Amino acid sequence: MRTTLVIAILLLLCGVGLCVESQQPTPRTLQANTQQIKDSNHPQQTATSLPHSTPETRSTTSVLTKPEPKMTKNDKTDQSLSDWCLVLLTGVLAYVTYRLVVQTRRLVDETSHASKRQAAETQDALQLSQRAAAAAEKAVELTQQSFLASHRPRIILRDAYCSSVKIGEFIEVHYVLANSGETPGTIVGAAFSLKNLRDYSNTFGAHVLPDAGIGINQLGEFTLQPGEQRAFTFTSNQLRWTVNDGTRHDSPEQHIGVFFSGHLVYEDDRGIRRNMAFHRRHKIGPERFFKSEDKYISALEYE
Repeated sequence: MRTTLVIAILLLLCGVGLCVESQQPTPRTLQANTQQIKDSNHPQQTATSLPHSTPETRSTTSVLTKPEPKMTKNDKTDQSLSDWCLVLLTGVLAYVTYRLVVQTRRLVDETSHASKRQAAETQDALQLSQRAAAAAEKAVELTQQSFLASHRPRIILRDAYCSSVKIGEFIEVHYVLANSGETPGTIVGAAFSLKNLRDYSNTFGAHVLPDAGIGINQLGEFTLQPGEQRAFTFTSNQLRWTVNDGTRHDSPEQHIGVFFSGHLVYEDDRGIRRNMAFHRRHKIGPERFFKSEDKYISALEYE
């Protein structure tokens, strides 16, 4: 396109130059025009310079004083060349105009196509960004879930003891709950019991551990932060310290004695609920509750 424009401009310059040159008068034409102008300025002198002027002579003189310019062969050739230059110039202008129209239309089509392609690419990039954002969000969620799974709360029974063992009093247990995990744990269910188990058959089964089912929470809802612990007290309304029923007697059998049991339900920050249970046997002397050495009884405890 640039080459075509350069050629067209050169042709236009050549055509303009030829037209200008063809319009310039030749020396012979200039001489004839000059003589005509002189004769027209002194008509009387021309007429009087002729002797014995008669009407016929005056008519002839009048014709001679105002001669009509005649086109020579060179003038006709110049005029024809000028006409052909104009035709050529008009053709070149028409061709250049046509090429400009074609090129302009091509540029419009290319611009429209480029705009559509750019819009499509922008839409694709936006979709990729949205998918990348969704993938990043999913990765963050998975990372958080993995973190919470590996850094879960862990509620444990840290200590349980009796401060008073006076005969006839209801058994009262002081105990401490702690969060040994790495994330907060919220207690949403809790149930505790004190039982004087004298028969091996009563040591196992669903009746051994209290049930902290839906709506059962003897402690009320609260949250233990990582490393935090709280002290509580549980007092039986049925079991007392007595001599006759063996509450103040340590049996060598691990399944016989006073047992403090509990069942807790707690949840983490994601709302995942976990259960823990304990089943501790009282020992006279230290007046504390310890894990049973019997593997079947200790199996009742979990975190």
